[in-house]
Amino acid sequence: MPSEGTTTEEGSDNETGSDGVPRRISKKQLRIVALVAVVAVIVVILLWGMVPEPIYEVSSVHDDISDLNGEYINVKGVVVSWEAGQSNYTLADTNDANLTIQAVHSGGFPEGFGMEATVVAKGIVKKNGLVIKMDTDVIQIGCPSKY
Repeated sequence: MPSEGTTTEEGSDNETGSDGVPRRISKKQLRIVALVAVVAVIVVILLWGMVPEPIYEVSSVHDDISDLNGEYINVKGVVVSWEAGQSNYTLADTNDANLTIQAVHSGGFPEGFGMEATVVAKGIVKKNGLVIKMDTDVIQIGCPSKY
């Protein structure tokens, strides 16, 4: 039987033990904390790369060219001029064929690229006087509903 001034509490959640010494964290607990931290970092890194890049319509590029000038962006449009074997082509807005961007592509063109194809071109957009030009390095073709 304990003396009058002494009490004992078994299963206490105190941060210190019965002798006033701080409770130690076990190696197992440290491993669990480290594992959770590593998994959290991996998840954040994977999700970071999944943030979709915005896709601009040709009309949006015309409206926002002061902010987009010199930027690497995605532009959706319809091919309105291109000759096989040439690297130059013109993209028109899907709703207004009078709004266009002149583009030069570095690299090969994907299968299905040609007149009237709806594409998303990735590259650097620049304003040269009144003309908007784009140097593209990636072209994606697909069903317009995918965009």
